[in-house]
Amino acid sequence: MRTRFLPALLLPALLAACQNGTPNSPDPLTLDFTATGASRNYTPTQDLQLSYTTQNQKLVIGTLKSGGTVDVLMTAAQAKSVTMRQLTEYANAWKDGGCDITALNVQNTPLRFTDLATFTSPAGTPSVLYPQTVTKNADGSATTARVGFYYAVNAGSMKGAVTCPGRSAVTYDIILKPGWNTVTHTVTTKLDGQYVEDRFDQSTHTNRYDGPWYAYTAPK
Repeated sequence: MRTRFLPALLLPALLAACQNGTPNSPDPLTLDFTATGASRNYTPTQDLQLSYTTQNQKLVIGTLKSGGTVDVLMTAAQAKSVTMRQLTEYANAWKDGGCDITALNVQNTPLRFTDLATFTSPAGTPSVLYPQTVTKNADGSATTARVGFYYAVNAGSMKGAVTCPGRSAVTYDIILKPGWNTVTHTVTTKLDGQYVEDRFDQSTHTNRYDGPWYAYTAPK
């Protein structure tokens, strides 16, 4: 039996790939993010454009299709096309608003973030579409778990609690890796509107969401 050897020119490339992890693994900073699913409480009769506004600039990201299915594509180039915010900017804004952030620890990174898509109904009503689940609990409270889409330039994190006047503490356990991530914001409220829990966690390094969406009239 004849033994077949790899060409000598291929060996350095294969060795380098083994040392760097999965061969031909894409740079996470170049990947696009896709979000799909269907609206659970609104069924349009025509396709509607989806977008969100960041830093006063509107970014078109997809379509709420006739029948209620959602098709969102957010490119890495689009995420970087508008000036990014830093994690510390959010913390400083809370502090300036009178919140106590002394228990909060932040590893900074530039990032792009949204947890919604906006659209205009055929009747002309400004509306919002959220990627989330809504659960009615046995005690009468309701739990909303909303998924946020984060594009981070570097590794970053936000951990700890923020306490603002007139409301219970919000806890953060956000861990971001370069590229796209999802983080879930879970809020449980009683019938009287009182918050039982308010937390950000379940960080996942992924460029994909496929789940339920809920539509509401945009707040004025």
